Amino acid sequence: MSKEQFSLRVERQALDGSLHLPEKPLLRQKEFIVFLHGWAGYRTGPHGMFVSYAQALCAQGYHALMFDFRGRGYSQGEATDTTMQSMMSDLEAVMQMIDEAYEPHKITLIGICSGAKLALYYAKSGQRSIHQIVELSSPTLWAGNEAEIERKRTRSLVSSYTRKAFESNTWKKMIRGKVNFRKITGMIFHSASKGMSLVRDRASAKRVPEKRVRAFERFAGNVLMIHGEKDPETEYATGQITAFLQKHEVDHELKIIKGANHRFYGIAWKEQIYQ
Repeated sequence: MSKEQFSLRVERQALDGSLHLPEKPLLRQKEFIVFLHGWAGYRTGPHGMFVSYAQALCAQGYHALMFDFRGRGYSQGEATDTTMQSMMSDLEAVMQMIDEAYEPHKITLIGICSGAKLALYYAKSGQRSIHQIVELSSPTLWAGNEAEIERKRTRSLVSSYTRKAFESNTWKKMIRGKVNFRKITGMIFHSASKGMSLVRDRASAKRVPEKRVRAFERFAGNVLMIHGEKDPETEYATGQITAFLQKHEVDHELKIIKGANHRFYGIAWKEQIYQ
């Protein structure tokens, strides 16, 4: 396997990425896997999972491409300027580069979090045909159950911090003066108040109607949905996405990984995704 770096200009800003090339490409065709990182991440994905997948796929003959959206990683742009619209423009530029430079036969999108959401929207209305989608932990596609999601997220955070506060190791460190107990308890109450504030803000948000287009005109493949059992958004997000795909008669499959969280922090969970 070899790796090539590339840089594109998108609206006068440099978008940075890398392409993993297989030593033995698939016979008679070039199949590309394009990875789309999440809102707060960068090209390697959480805990480098995209790098691991890219290397494994290259060993099987696939081309694997990763890039940083503008405002993230090594790409230019301000983080505060990044939007789903700018991410869509970045992906369109990458697709055009692949088509012109490599003439691929098929392209598959693998995205996590906001990258997964973008993959679904690209399959729905993007300019280039997509072979298939693997979406990992996509958030909800539109406002609807945000209040309950925030309550679940807050409960999860409070539970995590509370458990840490009362672990035996934490108490031992506190006795030795190495832990600021006031800070830990402050984090618990801060998480709770922050979560409730988000509940109020998001619950009052108005739903923005989707732009009317001919949906999935360039997509004739299938969508594999993979979510963690412990992700607070799983129940609502998978319900929305399933209804969305059924409405447009898109083939899809749902896989829930037992015990996994939003970013699949666990070797066993990461391996289950690749299987």
